[in-house]
Amino acid sequence: MLEGLIFILLFLSVLATIVSLVWLTVGHVLRKDTKKALLVLQIAVIAGISSFLAIASVIFLFLVPAFIVYRILAGLSKRKQREKDEAIDGVMGQLFQEEEMKTKLYDFILQHTRRFDLHEISATEYDHSLGLLLQYIFLRAEPTIKASIDEKIYSYWRKKPLEYNKNLIMAQIDKVKKEVYFREMEKIIDVKKYETIEDLVKDYLDYYGAKGLHPANIEVLSELAQEDFSEMRAAVEAEYTRIKEQQRLQLLENHLFSKDSSKKDIKYVDSLSGLEFEDFLKDLFISYGYSVEDLPYSNDYGADLIISKGAKRIVIQAKNYQGTVGNKAVQEVVSAKIYYKCDVAMVITNSSYTENAIKTAQASGVILVDRTGLERILQEGSMYFNSLVS
Repeated sequence: MLEGLIFILLFLSVLATIVSLVWLTVGHVLRKDTKKALLVLQIAVIAGISSFLAIASVIFLFLVPAFIVYRILAGLSKRKQREKDEAIDGVMGQLFQEEEMKTKLYDFILQHTRRFDLHEISATEYDHSLGLLLQYIFLRAEPTIKASIDEKIYSYWRKKPLEYNKNLIMAQIDKVKKEVYFREMEKIIDVKKYETIEDLVKDYLDYYGAKGLHPANIEVLSELAQEDFSEMRAAVEAEYTRIKEQQRLQLLENHLFSKDSSKKDIKYVDSLSGLEFEDFLKDLFISYGYSVEDLPYSNDYGADLIISKGAKRIVIQAKNYQGTVGNKAVQEVVSAKIYYKCDVAMVITNSSYTENAIKTAQASGVILVDRTGLERILQEGSMYFNSLVS
């Protein structure tokens, strides 16, 4: 009722203002007395301002409490949602405290997250891997999850989109991935035994090859050695440049001055038999500083060579072919990797691979070295090979 009267007063004030302005204008033109018109205008303006202020006050009195109530309710809603999210994050954290699930998460970080951090796989590929990990978690641990959480919170969780759960997993990964990277590098490099950064960097590049240039690897190394990142990066880049120049010089010497008529290039490899090719690779990897394990002659598990450096063991199937290498070679080396408990599986050929072999290798993490890759290994030496397997 009061609001209606105020609006009517405002309307009349505006109307009176217009009429008095017209009155003043006409009076001025006709040179009539305009005192009454001026008085009406003043009253109308004062009434209009008063009405406007009254309306503003009424709106303010209604809006402020409404805004306060809205903020309180929104805050409560956000707090409840945050509590649910924290409960879910807590359950996920507890889940990965279990030894088996912790091991699975560490393996995922080394096989997928590390490759993503090193830009070896795309964001799309990594996102797909995260989706598969989520499927595994819910298939493997859903009873544990349900038993650890309120039914309403669990229902809230399951209604959340896929991205929400991926972000949960990524949060758990981010908490531990640096620790995982440190552990992995500590298996390879004992920083305490090195007296100089230069000696440390030599062994570091001997293991990681060109991948040792990546800032993510240098960051772990610098923190592990408690050295400044910029200084460590400069040392790594300088040593890498020195090694590459040394390799180029060696290639030129071999080409210009070598008296060995059986030059060890790709054409030489083509002339070898299957067993000779295996022996050639064995000698090559020994020259790169790898240890070669003896395998039984009755080996039925798809392994031609097992080589190791530090804590990493690599199983290799060697294929000296004229045609393309098929899917069977990839499947066999996967079996060999499991049987011999190796870290890396690889197939090396002087030929190429079928499309199915390439797809299977991508899905199973097998490294395929084709004719072009083998030529690079022969030309660039251990630096290139180490970057493939690190």
